[in-house]
Amino acid sequence: MAPLKIKLHLDMWNFVLQEFRRDLAEPALLLQGPCVDLRLDGDLLGVEAFLRNPSLNAHFLMIASIRAWLRYLPSKHPSELCPWARIAQRQRRQCRNVQCHNGANPLRSVMMGMKQYVVDAFTDEVFKGNPAAVCLPETWPSEELMASIAMENRFSETAFIVREPQGYHLRWFTPGGEIDLCGHATLASAYVIMHFVEPDAETIRFHTLSGQLTVTRFRGDDGEVFAMDFPAYDLAPTPVTDAMEQALGARPVEAWLGRDLLCVMRDERIVRGMRPDMTLVNELPGLLVNVTAAGDPGTGLDCVSRSFAPKCGVDEDPVCGSGHCHILPYWSRRFGRDRLTAYQASQRGGTIHATVSDGRVSLGGSAALFSIGEILPD
Repeated sequence: MAPLKIKLHLDMWNFVLQEFRRDLAEPALLLQGPCVDLRLDGDLLGVEAFLRNPSLNAHFLMIASIRAWLRYLPSKHPSELCPWARIAQRQRRQCRNVQCHNGANPLRSVMMGMKQYVVDAFTDEVFKGNPAAVCLPETWPSEELMASIAMENRFSETAFIVREPQGYHLRWFTPGGEIDLCGHATLASAYVIMHFVEPDAETIRFHTLSGQLTVTRFRGDDGEVFAMDFPAYDLAPTPVTDAMEQALGARPVEAWLGRDLLCVMRDERIVRGMRPDMTLVNELPGLLVNVTAAGDPGTGLDCVSRSFAPKCGVDEDPVCGSGHCHILPYWSRRFGRDRLTAYQASQRGGTIHATVSDGRVSLGGSAALFSIGEILPD
């Protein structure tokens, strides 16, 4: 067995000790007890642990202590909720004396990690709406790495944000590759920036493949609502085909094509009960296939829709913002109204409040934070 020695600022000891007690209790760590010795050295807390597998467990132990440190910073300085790059720099300054038995620095992969937030969009409750991962790298990872992270996450979208001289640059990746527009991951991105990077900001502008996108935060008695200003897709009528009926299990009454295929169904019941054949859906035109119908009277919903995306590696997108940049302009013209309330009838479900005007769609929704973590690709 080899000793692992760590020294952290005394002000940290409660947080670190709690982490050690929980993580060192894991049988997988193969520790020999008593294994932890806490010592004070001036204003530093010294921890010495004896590990049977120092190459693996020393690294795990260090990660546990640094995770405690990351949680400590926001609780100690709530006005300094800062991006991953600034946290990493502060770690390097304040964790002044970190040593491992073999002279290696097991903090390197933690410090060089990429902060990732998982946010449920178009809902104010976790486990509902549409989950998206939001990553905050210091500089752009390779496209191969971003695609691999999106594939590993298996969410319908993973967003990557880098702050550049001209502002925030936002890119979206599905498990199948990069796309030009994503609503729920943009909402999730705005939530992360406004809560953890610029908590006083009320408006954020993202530079994207679809041009500049603006997200504005509104605060009310019912919480926060984020309004996103998106471009509306141009729709052209396209013939209803037998292939559409076979793929969807019901025949559309109309079909329109923009980036996605939009299929209009006779009533809400058909949309909610649809069980499409994803192999056949994959062969239909358009990047996604959005199915929609007018909401039933008395529900307060103008339309009910679903979005299928097997070409992007996702069978069904739980709540699709870019899909509604097809759906809502259609219903706005059909009803002759600018303000609409839409519901996405996936298993998770989500509500979108929208305004359609001058070729733009304003999509409004809430968001809920599910988790915060680090990606350690190396």
